[in-house]
Amino acid sequence: MFFDGISIGKKITGSMVLLLSIMFAITVLSFLKAQRTDDELKVMAKHVIPLSNLIAKIDINSLEQEIILERVLRNYETEQLDMISIERDLDKFENWARRLIRKLMKDNDYLNPALKRST
Repeated sequence: MFFDGISIGKKITGSMVLLLSIMFAITVLSFLKAQRTDDELKVMAKHVIPLSNLIAKIDINSLEQEIILERVLRNYETEQLDMISIERDLDKFENWARRLIRKLMKDNDYLNPALKRST
């Protein structure tokens, strides 16, 4: 066969070199994968997580606005219109909208770089 003419010492040395080469290649590939994962985590920490928080705040604000609007509509359905409650709830509704717009403008620093990076 192919290895018949080779001494046992050379066979052992060759096997060790082969195993060490495979281990070295696996180490390099693992290191490169770890670096890529680190880069992805940095992007998530810098852009994705703040955007997720911003989206959650938008959801909360929209749900609170929906509750206020439902309250206004419920007040309109009663036989005696309670204009004071309706006015108060409409003011709350508008205040939520203004607060949401201010929050979006403030958090725009997170939004623009993340959108540029994602496209």
